[in-house]
Amino acid sequence: MEILECAGLELEKEKSNSPEDLFNRSSVSFKEGNEEKRLHVVYLRVFDELMRELTPFMEHPLYKGTTRNFYFYDIVALVCLLKDSSLSKRKRLYLNSQEEFSAYFKNLDFDSLKQTIKRLDQGQSTIVNR
Repeated sequence: MEILECAGLELEKEKSNSPEDLFNRSSVSFKEGNEEKRLHVVYLRVFDELMRELTPFMEHPLYKGTTRNFYFYDIVALVCLLKDSSLSKRKRLYLNSQEEFSAYFKNLDFDSLKQTIKRLDQGQSTIVNR
């Protein structure tokens, strides 16, 4: 699997009665074989407060790049895909359980994650073993 890009954003209300402003969306683009795919992860914004518990990152941005800065919501989908490669068969994942969200970060190789982010910032894709 080749990681091409990761990005995220804080959702905003489109309608006044919409709960969208309670969620973040994180996306990762990747290539499997000759097919390019994208995984979108939507999760409760309050989970961003777990960043210091779940990762070695202590402040935003997590990574100050040369082309852009990477924030927690930028890497969530990437983390999910790295942790569970079977997600490559899905287009969307909704996380509303803190326990389920936290499980994706347990025993993750954060040095490898940092190297992946660095390469993506430099416009290079990253091959990951499944």
